[in-house]
Amino acid sequence: MKELKTLIILFLLIISLNFVNAQEINIIKETKNEISLGDNILVKISFKNPYNKKATFEIQENLPQGITLVNPGEAETELHDGIVVKKYKWIVEANPNNVVTINYAIHPDNLGVYVLKPTIVKDTITREIQQSDLIEVLVKCIGDNICDSTENSLTCPEDCSLGIQDNICNYGADGICDVDCEKDPDCGSNNGWVLIILIILVIIIISRIVLKKKKTQEAA
Repeated sequence: MKELKTLIILFLLIISLNFVNAQEINIIKETKNEISLGDNILVKISFKNPYNKKATFEIQENLPQGITLVNPGEAETELHDGIVVKKYKWIVEANPNNVVTINYAIHPDNLGVYVLKPTIVKDTITREIQQSDLIEVLVKCIGDNICDSTENSLTCPEDCSLGIQDNICNYGADGICDVDCEKDPDCGSNNGWVLIILIILVIIIISRIVLKKKKTQEAA
């Protein structure tokens, strides 16, 4: 019975030590918020081993759709709701209080906003999981004074001016009628022309009626 109590105490001590050792990992994820089409998205991930001992971490990066792998050139794939998702995985050992740094590069295939999901870092001993913030990267065009079907006022303001039909609604009272918005306040100004035309038509009709009536009276 005494040996059993000793084992239980040791077991509880090991569990308590694991909880004490589990510390928060501050993950910093960096990249440019805007790039031009043709450039690579360069990402830097860094975090510090918070322990006073060597530790092993698993880092996982879920990649967005519509990209080409650059460095590393290979990635794991998983099927999520019928969609193939690419992901990078690294296993790294870090000395006490040392900073772990990982760099990778991907190539965006299209214009638009690419969402880099939070980086996941797992302590392989405590199984604690922590995440970074997500990052959005806007891939913009290289201006050529032609607004083609793949561009809009968000991804290529140099070629596509505000108000042009590009499936992007720039709603607001800015003096520009955007035909992509259902109720842009600036488009309401067209109603004034309609009202003027109606008034002119009414004046013409009334004038003809009065003129016809006058001729009738003169003929009598």
